[in-house]
Amino acid sequence: MQLLQIGLDHATADVTIRERLAIQSVDLPAVLDDLRQIAMDAVVLSTCNRVEVYVLAGDAPACAESVTAYLASRGGLTDAQVRGATVRRFGADAVRHLCRVATGLESMILGEPEIAGQVRTAQANANADGAASVVMRRLFDDALRVAGQVRAESGIGRHAVSVSTAAIRLAERTMGGLGGKVTLVIGAGSVGKSAARVLAQSGASSVIVSSRRIESARAVAREVGCEAATIETLPDALAVADLVIGATSAPHFVVHADAVRQAMLTRADRPLVLVDVAVPRDIDPDIRDVPGCTVFDVDDLKAAREASIAARKLAAVDAEAYIERTVDRFMTWLQGRMVASVVADLVAHAERVRQQEVERGLSLHGATTDRERALVEATTAAIVKKLLHQPIVEVKRRSSGEDGQLWAKALGELFALTGSRPATPAMPGLVGATSNAKGAVS
Repeated sequence: MQLLQIGLDHATADVTIRERLAIQSVDLPAVLDDLRQIAMDAVVLSTCNRVEVYVLAGDAPACAESVTAYLASRGGLTDAQVRGATVRRFGADAVRHLCRVATGLESMILGEPEIAGQVRTAQANANADGAASVVMRRLFDDALRVAGQVRAESGIGRHAVSVSTAAIRLAERTMGGLGGKVTLVIGAGSVGKSAARVLAQSGASSVIVSSRRIESARAVAREVGCEAATIETLPDALAVADLVIGATSAPHFVVHADAVRQAMLTRADRPLVLVDVAVPRDIDPDIRDVPGCTVFDVDDLKAAREASIAARKLAAVDAEAYIERTVDRFMTWLQGRMVASVVADLVAHAERVRQQEVERGLSLHGATTDRERALVEATTAAIVKKLLHQPIVEVKRRSSGEDGQLWAKALGELFALTGSRPATPAMPGLVGATSNAKGAVS
């Protein structure tokens, strides 16, 4: 049993690749079911800046190839494209990476606070689908625990800037401030609500929240103190807005170039700034060619990440120490669990063999008394116990070391224990798989 993580983020792949591999919440149950055919269990984390798959597998390298092929087929990409955009991590490296992600050390905006909630949601979704074992639940619990500890004690979030905040600051610099500006937020989820709140606090004269579900838009409007609109009124909103923030989870473009061209005809040379923080993207990149329009996407927010690094570098050093202690504790627990499982399988296997041989031997000698049977049972049980004692003691002694997993695996293979044999990965969903992304990659 090996822990494997395969993932890509803003540092390894641009937005055109990330949106092809993004997994929408509506598709997540099917994806988790597919991954369960490849590995023992799975958790998927898909956000605007990353797509990551965490699995347990008997043969992690082979499983990594199968997961790569599955993601490539689902996203309409080649295996080579997915390999080039992703990073594979095994064992302690996978644990360390998840802790860094949950803590915000791997975020585009270092220490940003939204990622811990997204990690928690990924865990909850896998639990609800029955796709997460006790090992995966312990892993995510530990990562979230250290994230909370780091945020409370290291100060890394003291000057945190969320993705939505960074997007609005970028727009402010481009527009020379938000005073007197009409702003439109498309999307009433957590990112859209955060953007609306920041806009309301930044001096915008009007904030409109537009959503496919008017109830969601009204809920944000009541909480933030702004206006609500349905997505059907988008053409009218585009005609009056100075700034548009795209923050939906839709699998396709929400703001199209033709609609913006039409809106610009009524604007009397007023420029329009559009910032897309969604992956897959909400805003058609062809709008860049529309006169008077400026379009930014999530990859344009990297400058904000660079600006935040210096202020949090010292806090990040403290965070790394917390994370390393978490990694050590988890790996010790996992190796102990694996050894205990192999030892239990070995003892059960030996007992089955002993019982079979006792029955076979006694049957060859005809009728036996209860005393004779008891003597044979006790003697053979003592022999088995003595034979197994030293290998069990030795593998337990070595379980806390770096090679503990190798010893447990070797013991299982030497005795042909079923639970220790690597599973042969399947590759579901490769025939007829289609992309659900908004854009296309040539």
